[in-house]
Amino acid sequence: MIFSGRTQPLSQYGIVGSLHVLKRLGFDGVEICAATKEWGAIDFTPELVDDIVTTLAELDFSAVSFSRHGDYIYNDEFFENIVRLLRLTPRFGANLFIISGCRRRESGSNIGSSEWKRMVDRTKLLLDEAEQHGVLLTMEHEPGFIVGTTEEQLALTNELGSERFVANLDLGHSFVCDPDIYNAIEKLGPLIRHCHIENAPPGVHKHLLPDDPEGGMDLPRILRALLVIGFAGPLALDLYDNDYEAVAGDALQYLRSIDPERL
Repeated sequence: MIFSGRTQPLSQYGIVGSLHVLKRLGFDGVEICAATKEWGAIDFTPELVDDIVTTLAELDFSAVSFSRHGDYIYNDEFFENIVRLLRLTPRFGANLFIISGCRRRESGSNIGSSEWKRMVDRTKLLLDEAEQHGVLLTMEHEPGFIVGTTEEQLALTNELGSERFVANLDLGHSFVCDPDIYNAIEKLGPLIRHCHIENAPPGVHKHLLPDDPEGGMDLPRILRALLVIGFAGPLALDLYDNDYEAVAGDALQYLRSIDPERL
């Protein structure tokens, strides 16, 4: 399995500094996050982009993905920012740009609603940009969002009809939002190009350490299910409520100790 670290929980170091920390902690690669830990925006100036590219090369460290979560459906300014960021993805040697959308504003049925149509139209515009720049647009479903389940993610995939629209499966989100995470993995199959990994309590959107006894996820079985559909990474450690630098080393060691092929 390939495990990557995320720059967002280490934003006190800046992105360049966080690359050094993640490399030292032993991750196989990095998800560059275009947001601070407090969800503030990061200004990707040409100078910063050059520094990131140079640092990745000096560290012999791979950027496996680039991400920015937020409301590109209703917020026009954020949409334009997402477009600018997406275009930068190849500069970092990555081809996955991760998005998530926004919380539902309309009640009742979601698929086919006016809100759903707006999301489809906006996402098609992002797909046009992705196709022009050789990028895979990578959707993450989140609790309470317009795309909040695997069923909704598959419905959006079908409507968009593009091979460039793929999935970042946040395993904790799937555990909380989908009736059966193993069925979700099987249904998404080759659409899964990236995962976020953490533990979570049953029915609660809370990112826990992978080996936290409060968590209800059978991570060995989940990793085995991913291997069965042909996915072996990258899986990005996704923690917010802990000191990422302090806990990531042990979390990574625990994840590497799992041998899903023996299950």
